[in-house]
Amino acid sequence: MSELAQSAQRIHRRKKHDDDDSSSSSSSEEQQDTDTSAVVTLNGGDDVDRLTPQQVVDELAVRGLRDFSSINMHSTTAANFCYYVNDDTQVNIYGFQSCYKNRSTRLFDADVPSPKSASITSMLTAASSKVHELHAEIEKLKQIESSEMEKAFRRMVLKDAVFLEHYRKTVYPSNVTLYNWIEFTFFPTLVYEPLYPRTASVRVLYVLEKIVIILFVMSFMYAILEQFILRKLSHLSIASPIQAIIDLLVPATLMEICAFFAVFDCMLNTIAELTCFADREFYQDWWNSTSFEEFARKWNRPVHEFLLRHVYYESMNSYKLSKKVALAGTFAFSIALHEVVLSACFHRFSPWLAFLSVLQLPLIPVMQSPAFKNTNFGNIVFWFGIIIGMPMACVLYAREYCVAYDCSTHIQ
Repeated sequence: MSELAQSAQRIHRRKKHDDDDSSSSSSSEEQQDTDTSAVVTLNGGDDVDRLTPQQVVDELAVRGLRDFSSINMHSTTAANFCYYVNDDTQVNIYGFQSCYKNRSTRLFDADVPSPKSASITSMLTAASSKVHELHAEIEKLKQIESSEMEKAFRRMVLKDAVFLEHYRKTVYPSNVTLYNWIEFTFFPTLVYEPLYPRTASVRVLYVLEKIVIILFVMSFMYAILEQFILRKLSHLSIASPIQAIIDLLVPATLMEICAFFAVFDCMLNTIAELTCFADREFYQDWWNSTSFEEFARKWNRPVHEFLLRHVYYESMNSYKLSKKVALAGTFAFSIALHEVVLSACFHRFSPWLAFLSVLQLPLIPVMQSPAFKNTNFGNIVFWFGIIIGMPMACVLYAREYCVAYDCSTHIQ
């Protein structure tokens, strides 16, 4: 018998053996899950380890964590899993910073048949006539690996939730101290927790690197502001607003990106490093957004978490508002907060930002359609709005400001 035929027979025997093992294990697991699917009382991580996979799912559902279907387990890591789950399900308001306890490399290195994947891949060259069977075997192993990773991640999330629940009950009121208040004041977060993820030490070189970058970015922003923005805005009385917006497209967009980078990547990370604050998710990939709603959730995570916990969920829990009414109230509260800040800066009330924000409302259902959502076209439309919106806001506020002050005398 040729080597090729022997390889094909080995693949067939292995596939049959794996199918038998999979069917027997799945049937026994289903029987076990059916027998023990009742929700149990959990007192710690050890109790979670004794739960069956179905019981873990039930306990997570009780805590509001239900939908794991959209998570790509091959690209998800232990560090960001809790954040992704909570953002995706829009529930569990207190769990967004709880990924710090019960961490173990053994938990994430699940016993998956990755060596078998390597052996199958090596047989791919030897049994070229059975390429389709080998691909089927590899896909099957990937599914097994993904399933095992999902079970491990579910168990990890439940451990975090159980630990934080018990910790909140036991630590209060001993956590209400002057030192705890000072800690929360200096931490780069707007939402209080009795326990935050912490780092062991301060990386001095990392802090120096961020400070140097801040100085460079601020110098670059000052040059753009002086050379391209202020000169144009100070002569709005004699220049066309449309022409001013066109002239500010590039410099205003650069200022927006540089300001975001300086604040959220450099300054907040510097403060977090100096205070040993380990939760560094100050922003997500907002530049890949395909709607302005997605952008609002991703670009400023500290404020988003504050609004989510203290406005959106609190209005539903305390005042029994519906989700739509609570969402509208959160949107209005956010606009009012921004207008207060801008009114303090310009010493006058000019609700142009509120006007531009309201213009986004009709676009929400449109950008949720399949033509926009998670598509390149949706991202292009989003960036078009960002590039147009910033210079438009600059021109509108500058014209209002120059009504009260003679801007032409500020720049020679």
